[in-house]
Amino acid sequence: MILTLHSRTRISPETKWMFVWAFVCLFAPFGLAQTPATAACGDEEIGRLTADEVTVSEVSAGIFQGSHRYRITCGPWSVEAILRKTPSIALQINSKEGDPIRNVPAQAAFRLYRLPLGRLLADQKVVQSYGLTVRGYQELGDRLANAASISDSWNSRLGRPRSAVSISSLVKDLMDKQQLYPELVALAGQFGYEVRVSGVEKVELCRDPSSTHTGPSHRGRVPCGGLITFRMIEKGKDDGRTSQK
Repeated sequence: MILTLHSRTRISPETKWMFVWAFVCLFAPFGLAQTPATAACGDEEIGRLTADEVTVSEVSAGIFQGSHRYRITCGPWSVEAILRKTPSIALQINSKEGDPIRNVPAQAAFRLYRLPLGRLLADQKVVQSYGLTVRGYQELGDRLANAASISDSWNSRLGRPRSAVSISSLVKDLMDKQQLYPELVALAGQFGYEVRVSGVEKVELCRDPSSTHTGPSHRGRVPCGGLITFRMIEKGKDDGRTSQK
């Protein structure tokens, strides 16, 4: 997948690992998401899982080396919450062989994340906020495209914001104000946290889904993909780290 636009947001050293990991976790533009892998781990299998099945180990190699991995399996899937010292959390689903699974529907994925994430948080001292990345959150692409297509702040014909704000800032604003990640909000809320977008990189544009024109020169363009990082913040607190210029 070609990335066409680059954010000018600077990345601090402590979050560079999140950027590297997120680079392979781009949520797909609308219309390009893979067929959902629903048969591998169904509702009944998910409903039978318990917190006692979560295992904890240290990652021995790769970009997460030295991190703690909280994992539970469901069918052929390995569902993981990985804790870094920053502290930051990465949520991901792999095959048991370690290959990324990026097409799990959000409804199922976030039900699965609940158990390893809950165990991870229970093992920690109270932490006010965590950086957070989620691999394969496919639904964000469609939601972002639809939100931008009806936003007064986005010029679909020109494929850019109507004001002088950056595309990254506009995407962050749209996602936060319209809560385009309800599954993540609900998951974090179960543990006393709220979620905000903390960073937007590599924004990608696609055809405006509301466009009625067929000629290529008349098709509007809207943001539909990118590298999104979140911050999970203890409810009632504000760590001042989610603003983006």
